[in-house]
Amino acid sequence: MLLGAAVMAAIVQKTSLSFRRLFAGHFSRTTLQAVRGSKCPLFESCRGATRMIGASLRKTAAVVVMLTFAACATSTPDRAVKAASSLDVMHGNSSKARAQIDTVLASLDTMLNAPPDRLRETYDRYDKDVKQMDAYAADMRENDADLRTNGNAYLAQWQRDASNVSDPELRALAEQRRQQIARSSEEMRSKVTLAAGSFAMFLRDINDIKKVIGNDLTPVGQRTVKDTSVAQTANTEGLRVKAAVHSAEQAIEGFRAQITPAS
Repeated sequence: MLLGAAVMAAIVQKTSLSFRRLFAGHFSRTTLQAVRGSKCPLFESCRGATRMIGASLRKTAAVVVMLTFAACATSTPDRAVKAASSLDVMHGNSSKARAQIDTVLASLDTMLNAPPDRLRETYDRYDKDVKQMDAYAADMRENDADLRTNGNAYLAQWQRDASNVSDPELRALAEQRRQQIARSSEEMRSKVTLAAGSFAMFLRDINDIKKVIGNDLTPVGQRTVKDTSVAQTANTEGLRVKAAVHSAEQAIEGFRAQITPAS
């Protein structure tokens, strides 16, 4: 049932809600953020309208209505379309994170080579870029967590549908195809997990540099940090992370191509 705009506005004003699970009759927290363009709701599977559990996320009536309709698609092709859309969000998060590695490394190089009169300006830029890198890496970790928690839901629904097929030949074909998709899904999940975990050392290093030079924002502090092995190997570490993220993106693209239905 659609609520009137005034009623929905009142609900939104009084209550902060969170969608914790998507696949077992609840919405996940990342589903809301995906609608807002940041996180990834993995493999939507509708089991009816759900009860929304209170938490500290902001939202609007429009988002509530949109999310309800998205979760309640019952057509089998529609489920595949929504799964592919979720993968698009995940791929976007990975692409942003990979691009941000170049951005933060460029600002690090600029800061470490800046003249004294531009040291504060370049530090502020580096500080901003590091914080954004932290945010994008957190998005990828959440995508990975959602995959590990909910990634089998789409294939589980496929298996349930196939088990209801009466003809043995068609049922066998459906199961064979499901197994192929399951192998691709497992490969994708493995690479996403690897990519999400690859950020740990890189994030530690760029944040340590920020802390140390921030406490000694002088030409001496700048020169001292520049001579450290952490600063000198930052580019190599960044390239390692980029390679892992790019591999995950390719796996996401491949899996998406396998499950996207004809339009």
